[in-house]
Amino acid sequence: MYLTIHNLGRLESATIDLSKSFTVFVGRNNTSKTYVAHTIYALHRFGAGFLDQAVLRVVEKKVPPPWDASRYELDVMDALDPSVPNLIDGLARNLKARLPSVFATDDRFFAATQLSLSLADGEEAAVREWLVSRQYSIHFSVAGWRVEFRKPKGSRIATLDCTPSGSVAEIPATARTWVPQIIGFGVGDLLKQALLPGSLAPSILSTERSAIQLFSRELYGKRSQVIDAVLEEQVRAESVDLINKETRFYPLAIRDELRSTNQMPQRKLARSPLEPLAARLETLLGGAVVLDESGDLMFQPSELNKPLGLHVSSSSVKSLAGLAFYLRHVATEGGLLVIDEPELNLHPDNQRIVARILAQVALAGVRVLISTHSDYLIRELSVLIALHASNASALRAKYGYSESETIDSNSIVAYLFDQTTAHAIDVGTTGIEVTSIDNEINALNRIAKDVYFALLAEKPET
Repeated sequence: MYLTIHNLGRLESATIDLSKSFTVFVGRNNTSKTYVAHTIYALHRFGAGFLDQAVLRVVEKKVPPPWDASRYELDVMDALDPSVPNLIDGLARNLKARLPSVFATDDRFFAATQLSLSLADGEEAAVREWLVSRQYSIHFSVAGWRVEFRKPKGSRIATLDCTPSGSVAEIPATARTWVPQIIGFGVGDLLKQALLPGSLAPSILSTERSAIQLFSRELYGKRSQVIDAVLEEQVRAESVDLINKETRFYPLAIRDELRSTNQMPQRKLARSPLEPLAARLETLLGGAVVLDESGDLMFQPSELNKPLGLHVSSSSVKSLAGLAFYLRHVATEGGLLVIDEPELNLHPDNQRIVARILAQVALAGVRVLISTHSDYLIRELSVLIALHASNASALRAKYGYSESETIDSNSIVAYLFDQTTAHAIDVGTTGIEVTSIDNEINALNRIAKDVYFALLAEKPET
């Protein structure tokens, strides 16, 4: 799917391919890279909920009441085929309506902004083929009944079976309300995976991530105090206004990062299949990222017996602590990870390691979108692309790369933001060429060389 944007920040126009596993934004400052990255995050963040509700309305027409049978069948393609264009248009409209909240601005700020979504040539047929080929099942236990939604691989027919357990003989009246909801949820889940891979579990790490890790408890606590005051006393208009101001004061990315940080004590109970990448990331930090008893992120240096608070840890730890936690506890196939400037506070050698880790994240089924100014990171990604070649095994062994961290050039897309536009950069088998960065490096090399030889020529003889 493609997202076409007009008049967003300084950006007059751009079309972004959302189908790739790894997306790279580069360009000079103040060219709206972050605006676009956060808009794409918001599309996935809110798109799942929109599709759930929209598909439910479609399903309710295809599976009309009464909803009191024990088995239902739905032709998924018959239900979705005529609806997909309208669903895609609705996604774009929903995203445009949410922009003021996404960026915590006045509604008038985006009055001229236009957003549209479209499928590439042949993509609609590919979506149909994917939906038919997909095997999917979910099940619930409700009021003594086992309810299972299932779509076999290679079939376009989905079924919902309601099976009694124990002495329960009839579907309770309350259950009739959730029959279309469960069918809609299952069909919607399939469609989300087909149209918006990454919408099942989107996460974002903004450039403010270091401050968020340090001050999340205080910032989130203020909002909780306001809500508590409303719950404990009568709801007054000024209290409601205060809540609205509090929730709109920060952009969506910061609000979500604050929420995620405060949910870490619950999230740490889960283990991600990408946990080994967290350990690899921590090797460059020289210790482990841990949670203390109160739920605060801490850093345990390898050479010390007790953990340090982030406020006395290095800037690299502050920048990467959230990523380490994400890789250990949150990352999952079908997710999306958006990172603004992953190179923040990192020495060039560590920037290269982070590039390799992010490549492995993408290869594990998590879509990755980064915005970067780092030549080291771009060049490392280029090396990973070049080393993907079938005849590069000797080079991989020579320089310590594994095949599992190399990138197929067809799975990565890069965009150069320049003044008022963004255009795709050719990504070939030798990597990514960013002219704006290369030109500055070449210019600096020429100046340094000229200055060196000029001063050498003026050096007095001894």
